[in-house]
Amino acid sequence: MDWKHLLAYITGTVDQELLLRNEYLVTENRMLRTQIKGRVRLSDGERKALRRHRQEAGQASAGGSGDDRQARHHSRLAPQVRRPEV
Repeated sequence: MDWKHLLAYITGTVDQELLLRNEYLVTENRMLRTQIKGRVRLSDGERKALRRHRQEAGQASAGGSGDDRQARHHSRLAPQVRRPEV
């Protein structure tokens, strides 16, 4: 087996493992969200940590800047957000 085939095999294996981890986390998050009632309050440190991870993920991917993805994410969530009636 030459090095190109070996590299392709290893890359595919790593990609599959990451996909399985992501699917697990999505399922776990979905279950936890059903148990949470109301809004989750984050501390300043937690918000900074999430922002840092989001920025690092944005730099690592080619799917646009972090701000673009955040805007798309919020536009998908917007119809689901319940605003208090005045």
